Amino acid sequence: MFFELQSKWIAGILSGRVSLPSNEQMMQDTEDFYSKLEATQVPKRHTHRLADFQVIRLCSFLLNSSKLE
Repeated sequence: MFFELQSKWIAGILSGRVSLPSNEQMMQDTEDFYSKLEATQVPKRHTHRLADFQVIRLCSFLLNSSKLE
């Protein structure tokens, strides 16, 4: 299910139905993410390790996007 949601989201971006945040917002989100990793002493090599709450949040976002078909 997770891969299907990701593929629909990417298809939405490529088709123009879904837009990405601005470069500035994405950079700020990335900086905030790395700050949280550093504050909790999680090594950067764990950047792509998703915690359960992150998967739930991402799935919720993807499922609630009315532009995904």
